[in-house]
Amino acid sequence: MPIAQRPRWTSALATALIGVLCGLASVSCDSAEAKELSGGITGRLVHQAQDALPAEPQGPPAPLADARINRGAKSRFRSTVSGHILYVPERFSAPDGAFDLLVAFHTHRPILFESVEKSGLNAVVANVNLGAGAGNYEKVFSDPLAFEKLLQNVIPELEERGLERPRIRRIGLLSWSAGFGAVRGVLGQKHMKNVDFAAVLDGLHVHVFPDSDEIVEAEVDAYEGFARKAMAEEAAFIVTHNHIVPDGMPIASVTRTTNLLLERLGLERRPTSGEIVPPHLTANDGVYSRKRTFALTAETLVESGGFVVRGYAGREKEDHVCHLMGMIPLALEPLKQRWEAPEAIAGAAAP
Repeated sequence: MPIAQRPRWTSALATALIGVLCGLASVSCDSAEAKELSGGITGRLVHQAQDALPAEPQGPPAPLADARINRGAKSRFRSTVSGHILYVPERFSAPDGAFDLLVAFHTHRPILFESVEKSGLNAVVANVNLGAGAGNYEKVFSDPLAFEKLLQNVIPELEERGLERPRIRRIGLLSWSAGFGAVRGVLGQKHMKNVDFAAVLDGLHVHVFPDSDEIVEAEVDAYEGFARKAMAEEAAFIVTHNHIVPDGMPIASVTRTTNLLLERLGLERRPTSGEIVPPHLTANDGVYSRKRTFALTAETLVESGGFVVRGYAGREKEDHVCHLMGMIPLALEPLKQRWEAPEAIAGAAAP
């Protein structure tokens, strides 16, 4: 309520109260000490009386940017974004329009979306599936404009969903298996400076020369650059792997590639133990047999700042798929913890 519209009795009462208090506090005193004390009391009482006045209303609060965003059944969260699928979780919140974006490459969509919901991750998810083999991902995302276009197209799509003033705050990358081709491409471009998180689940590969089987070491550069950024705690980089050897493909195994990366970084593995059991998801039905429980058995661990490498046992197809099924404990929970940290929220800057 503006001052001119305040009830007259409020202003009169306040004025009278202040006058009485001032009069009481200014009663004649003989000593300088008493006068000083009287003045101090007067000041405190005047401030208390002023604080008691009703605060001036600031007007109606600004409407939340996400007040009208489309929320409902899961199917209503999906839409095409430059040939990909955009997903907005049921508990998504972006009151000022700023949002975090997770771009996931080569994942089973129902598993991905249900895992995001179950983890409670507050981020928009763009899913990119380009079929079997890393070649498609490498071909598309070797062009810097491809990822740039994906980011640009997310904004108008969210505007259509009802999000006001949308803008990307932080970017995370997630890949499983062949999706590494896209992640490596993005990390090797200018976009790396805007990426705050990357998780490569059982897919840290590079090519080998067909004639010699030697690793094309130049392809490790992008991984190394982001790993060093994570080691400096400027980002987070999670790598998981087992011991499957690619059969008939010109790529080095994840174990071999990871070993080379660790050698470049001057890091060593240490033995560890424990199991990761993928949580039950409705989307698991038909992917896993309910007659058998799959789990990842931990063998080795590397931790340096925000760079983490987790080595697991296993050489079978089911072991490989288990990294996809276990994306909640392997990737989404660490990402949620990172992006929800108070210091991370305070320091987040839009790319």
